Amino acid sequence: MPGYSQDELEISVHNHQITISGKASDEKNESEDEKEGVKWLHQGISKNGFSVNFSLEHRITIQQATLDKGLLTLQFIYEIPEQEKPQKIPIGVQNESGCVLEHNAA
Repeated sequence: MPGYSQDELEISVHNHQITISGKASDEKNESEDEKEGVKWLHQGISKNGFSVNFSLEHRITIQQATLDKGLLTLQFIYEIPEQEKPQKIPIGVQNESGCVLEHNAA
C-alpha cells in the first residue's frame, strides 16, 4: 500500500469476506499546485480510493494487521476442529489362537 498511511486504510471482515479499502487524504488539488508554480511531468503512483475483497474460509480468523514502509501484512490463524484433525489408529496383532494382541503405547 505504498503512499497510504494507516489512517487512510480500513480492513473489515463480514460473512467470511475481507475488505481492504483505502481513501486518499485531502491532498492539494491541481489548481493549488499551479498557484505554487508546481508542474507535474509524471506522478508515479496515483493515489485514488480503492476497495478489494477476498473470500476467507470459515476457519480463518484475522489476528492483526500491520503497515510497515508501505507493506500491509495480515496475520491470521487457521483453526482446525479436533474432529477434523487426522487421528492415528493403533494396529493390533492377531496370534495363532485368534486372540488380538494390542499394541501398548510407550
